[in-house]
Amino acid sequence: HRERYAKTAMMLFYPFHRAEDLMENDSYWQKFVDMGGTKEYDEATDDTIGLNPSSAHFWNRGRMILENIETRRIAEKEMKRPKRKITYYTDTPKSTGKRKRQDVDKDDGYDIDI
Repeated sequence: HRERYAKTAMMLFYPFHRAEDLMENDSYWQKFVDMGGTKEYDEATDDTIGLNPSSAHFWNRGRMILENIETRRIAEKEMKRPKRKITYYTDTPKSTGKRKRQDVDKDDGYDIDI
């Protein structure tokens, strides 16, 4: 899993010419760590202005993007979305099956008694 993560991150945020440039000792992860991919984003060293594409370093703003992706993934996994406002004002009746048993709607698609 981390090899694939490192490969993707390096392809997005590390300047390279050949696929071999993304690896060190046959490991994407090792290269990712050595190039500073695991460091946190530092706004003080933002390298967006004056970025030299030929310099071989991990793009600092890329760290921020990776952090945001991880934060969103964790938030979506761990946190529940709040209920929609309309659900506070709307009652949804529980189905008893009475209408279906009495064949009121003449269709098998209905099973809510209102």
